[in-house]
Amino acid sequence: MSRYEHVTPSEKFVTELCQRAFLKLWTHPNPIGKNGKELCDCLIVCGPHIIIMSVKDIQYKDTGDQVGWERWHRAAVDASVKQIWGAERWLARAEQLIRKDGRLVSLPPKEERKIHRISVSLGAAGQTPLRWGDLGHGFVHVCDEFSLGAMFGGYFGPS
Repeated sequence: MSRYEHVTPSEKFVTELCQRAFLKLWTHPNPIGKNGKELCDCLIVCGPHIIIMSVKDIQYKDTGDQVGWERWHRAAVDASVKQIWGAERWLARAEQLIRKDGRLVSLPPKEERKIHRISVSLGAAGQTPLRWGDLGHGFVHVCDEFSLGAMFGGYFGPS
């Protein structure tokens, strides 16, 4: 069984990026959440810090007006943020979680947790503005191919 079986190219890309950076020991791709379903695309647990990442790869279709951007934003950013908030709600009640490979991951004590939310919204190739900030339930960092490149030193679009 392949390490990346049942993983989309964009999820594989983000997992490899986290592991290549400095997060290999703390990166948990596709952890299991409620009812045995995927909690998020990548969870990083390091000390009191929990980073919840959701990846959406939605191709932007230019309609010549704001409609194209709004459609892409709903499908890429809003859907990603919704998954992050769902994962955060589930994690608020959890003491540990199960990785996709079956290993248990202990979570930091609830009163010490610092949650960070990252939406990786791919597919617009710099053709749309990115909206980030408090999108309803706390600050969400929104990254695309270019902002990931700025953070990690190069273009990192999915292969």
